[in-house]
Amino acid sequence: MSVYLAAIRNGYHKDAFGQHNARVFWLVDTRYSGAKRLESLLEMNRQLTRERGSRTFLFALREPLMNSPDIRNAPVINGKG
Repeated sequence: MSVYLAAIRNGYHKDAFGQHNARVFWLVDTRYSGAKRLESLLEMNRQLTRERGSRTFLFALREPLMNSPDIRNAPVINGKG
């Protein structure tokens, strides 16, 4: 996660892809302690950003995402909550 933040802060996505925004999507498999793993990722995000969180990261649990009838309304959390 820290490597993604550093790369984005340094503009790698602009140079490599010509995009002004970058997002990293973390899909957590619900078969393996999904909720606990999701909370760990969110906590890591908070620690790396001095408790601010970062919208760079998007998080979702696999099963609720797969069961969502419309991906645009799927349960996804950004790093700011």
